[in-house]
Amino acid sequence: MTSLRQFDPEETWLEKSVTLGGHRVQNRLYRAPLLECAGTNSETVETLIADLEPAAEAGAGMIQQGATIVREEGGCAAPGMTRVADPDFVETLGAVTDAVKQYGTSLAIQLEHGGLRSMEVWHDAYRRANPGLEQLAVSRPPWPLRMLDRLGILDVNPHVMSTAEVRELAADFGRAAARAVDAGYDMIHLSGANMGIIQQFLSPFYNRRDDEFGIDPTVGAGIRFPELVAEEIRNRAGDVPLLTKVPSEAAAPRILRPRLDDKTAVHTCQRLATAGYDAVVPVRCSVFWDMSIVRGEYPGRGWRDEAYRPGYVDAFGSRLRAAAVAAGNWIQSQQYDFEPGWNADLCRQVRQTVDIPVLIEGGIRERSQIDDLLGDAADMVGMARPFYAEPKLPARLLEADPDVAVVCNNCNNCAVPQAAGEAGVCRTPSVLERAGELRRQGAYDSESWFLGLPAEEIHASHARECARRPESVSPSPMGRAPQSKKCHAGWHATVACKRTQTSRVARRVACSRPIETNLPTIVSNFPTDTCCAWRPVPIGTYRLRRVWCIRHCGVRDGTDRDWPSHAYQLQYVDDCVYHDRIHVVSR
Repeated sequence: MTSLRQFDPEETWLEKSVTLGGHRVQNRLYRAPLLECAGTNSETVETLIADLEPAAEAGAGMIQQGATIVREEGGCAAPGMTRVADPDFVETLGAVTDAVKQYGTSLAIQLEHGGLRSMEVWHDAYRRANPGLEQLAVSRPPWPLRMLDRLGILDVNPHVMSTAEVRELAADFGRAAARAVDAGYDMIHLSGANMGIIQQFLSPFYNRRDDEFGIDPTVGAGIRFPELVAEEIRNRAGDVPLLTKVPSEAAAPRILRPRLDDKTAVHTCQRLATAGYDAVVPVRCSVFWDMSIVRGEYPGRGWRDEAYRPGYVDAFGSRLRAAAVAAGNWIQSQQYDFEPGWNADLCRQVRQTVDIPVLIEGGIRERSQIDDLLGDAADMVGMARPFYAEPKLPARLLEADPDVAVVCNNCNNCAVPQAAGEAGVCRTPSVLERAGELRRQGAYDSESWFLGLPAEEIHASHARECARRPESVSPSPMGRAPQSKKCHAGWHATVACKRTQTSRVARRVACSRPIETNLPTIVSNFPTDTCCAWRPVPIGTYRLRRVWCIRHCGVRDGTDRDWPSHAYQLQYVDDCVYHDRIHVVSR
């Protein structure tokens, strides 16, 4: 019998499901938050569906919708962010959740308020259009921001919140979460880093308060505000899974002190786990919104493109100031080198001290790297910028060989034009050319099927036994039906194509004769001509994650003839128990 990779049911791998706060996620690959530039208008729903649905269709376990602002005015950190303060508007986002969740993908929404990162601080045209806006501040702004204000580069007009106003802001996070849950979102993700208001509470660089929301000396961070946000979300939105980014400001220049270090970030994660957070995303960043967040090359193409120059002038006030910002961007690109998986060490430290899932993102680009990180540094792996070039990236990474890598080359030309109000898309010809070649080869075609079995006849103990005892499965003479000594008889199921578009693997299976096995009794009928026209038929507890053709020879049937072999990975949904790969032989 052909030797297949054997999976321990207790082992962590990308295709295995994971539970976040009682919610099951179908696999451990997620799309991290991006700026969708959907705004808050009549076209928002259509824009979000067009942006998010491809990743779901391609099999992503979870999608984290980018930062949405919890208040009707102020707090927007970049052009095109969506606000979730209006109940009637948020209700329309139910169409977005329906579009994503129809594929089994879980959908989280990221809640945010920019505070001193808000557009009224740095965006010249927005500031002139909204002259009365103040920025919510945790404390008096730190000296670098005050200096830039005196130079006229920023316009800092802070309103330092009272204790009662801090409580009201936390309540706004809770209200926004409740509206999102009513619209069908599965999880709430707080933007706890990237210079948002939550990081400003956590960080001693911003937080010099002397009330309960000041720095907790036992932690080294302003932990009370995110604790109160969690309380508000639980009170208003119920037991929805709650996760957050947790910053270490270790990437900041030495002159910028005091700041959060790795040790404080670990202590913060421990405290948040105690406060009821269901997962954390530890990240190394700076005290500012800079290239420590999106490490890689200097985005020269994005800065030089004449089409974006008017937007840069609107944002920064003049061509000269835009050039100065571009120069600063170049200096940062020299400071923050791209390091694969740059948050891995921090995530590993956190994972050793908390009993909730740890998610990792930042510089992850290869399947082999994902496999190394899972079960060691993290429980889920996320990517962001690579989805700009490959919206259906999960189709290539799930069930992939170790050498499969994204086409993104970390040039950052996708991100910089967003300051000018442009959409986040890949703009690098060589990357787009490679993605187009993969698309023509069918690399992004989905290859998913559903397998239904009567739930009342499924036994978790039996599934575990089959996973532990792969030797109990062996091919029978003449290649007609593999026999299992351990499997119960009497189960029956039908396998059907999920997609209307036939993939390469689907064509191979569809053109074979009907496969009959006794593993236990599973009848899988693939008509030669109509397979790709079938609709999804999820009728039971088992789900067939992928039909994967291993090779077309190698199984002897006792008559010196070889028959094609296919491997099926069966997954026990309710108990997260996996069968080993089951060998099926057909003529």
